Amino acid sequence: MAALLRQVATQRTGDIGTLARMRFHRITSDVMATLGYSSKLLAEWSFFTMLRDAGRRAADEFLAAHADDLGKRSSLDLNTMLDHE
Repeated sequence: MAALLRQVATQRTGDIGTLARMRFHRITSDVMATLGYSSKLLAEWSFFTMLRDAGRRAADEFLAAHADDLGKRSSLDLNTMLDHE
């Protein structure tokens, strides 16, 4: 939805203008993509520590690639989310 609103924002003032100026980032992890729905029911310490460690690795990778982008520009292209080709 943010991508669509950003695309149609013609005014750079008010709420729409604020949205148009927002910077977007996404931290991804291959671990999260492999987990099934049943993982939501897991409450074991080893599972939580695995998630924590995977999150830290993903954050480290993101910062290595995009630390200079923070506060300056988006590292996520919202327009690609609108492409339906």
